[in-house]
Amino acid sequence: FYDPPSAPGLTFEAVSADGTEQVLRDEIEGDKSAWSVVNDPSLSTGAWEPATPNGTIDGANLAAPDLDATAGAENTKAFVTANGAPGESAFTSDVDGGPTYLISPTLDMDGTDGTINFARWFYTSTGEDEFTVEVNNGTSGWVSVSPLTTNGTNGAWETVSFIVSDHVTPSATVQVRFGASDEPNNSVVEAGVDNFQVDRFVCNTACTGDFNDD
Repeated sequence: FYDPPSAPGLTFEAVSADGTEQVLRDEIEGDKSAWSVVNDPSLSTGAWEPATPNGTIDGANLAAPDLDATAGAENTKAFVTANGAPGESAFTSDVDGGPTYLISPTLDMDGTDGTINFARWFYTSTGEDEFTVEVNNGTSGWVSVSPLTTNGTNGAWETVSFIVSDHVTPSATVQVRFGASDEPNNSVVEAGVDNFQVDRFVCNTACTGDFNDD
């Protein structure tokens, strides 16, 4: 009997820590100056912006979200790709060309590790386009968080997460980049990001189970 079934080629992993500390929880409601947007020259519409979402309908499908991902009337905003006017056609302000990139604030993960969580929205009418997630530690360049690449979230906000060290060596200059594009330009594409949260692992003393003391 093998557990996991593909052992020893595949093994289980576990994180050893005293606990976690939340170092950032951004519900996209206040100052967004620490975030940045970078657009490919081919982008004609659909750049990221913080806004109270106005939903759009593509056939029978909700293309752009009509609410943010945060429960409660006081929280209404999210990052979305070119928020359209109320009642606007799904084709008017969606992503055309691109990609358009949304880049997070710089995150200090030096000497530790942690989990990055966020809510995402993605719609593509043809199923051919992708929402991408990448991480950079300041020296590695942008590295794909490939398990989080998606062709759609089924008309709903979806919360996902990843551990930084699974993709880059944690540093004091970690950033996350979200990408959306319509290339070739032949479909309705809408994306959103909300509730960006960073939880660092805490080890105040040597952690039980940390056999190599790293």
